[in-house]
Amino acid sequence: YRTLLKDVPGVTFQQDQPDRLNIYWMNGVLIDPIAFGMSRNDLMVHLKDAGIETRKFFNGMHRQSSLAKYGCDMSDEYPISDMLADNGLYLPSGSALTASQIEYICDAIKRASPFCIGSNAHGCIQQVR
Repeated sequence: YRTLLKDVPGVTFQQDQPDRLNIYWMNGVLIDPIAFGMSRNDLMVHLKDAGIETRKFFNGMHRQSSLAKYGCDMSDEYPISDMLADNGLYLPSGSALTASQIEYICDAIKRASPFCIGSNAHGCIQQVR
């Protein structure tokens, strides 16, 4: 995913850290609605129409109503957590996922963005804005 989507405007992956090893259990991306040209929710609809199942990022703990009964303060504001929950989605993952399926998913993401007028092996060919 990272290679095929690296040049798509508005699609961001979690940054790797030199002292940590990512196991890529989940492939989460953030969608910047302005840079990508549509919201995360609209992209999810586009992908669903293409037969691709995705999932939203989980809401922050301060938005989990089930925790209120344990005395958690639900009135605090956590704008970064809210931004992640509002703009993040998980792409399909699993050991049975093939390279051609990943290419299909990435192509569907590129086709969804009005700023991506084509693609090549390296990613998105961007429309000049």
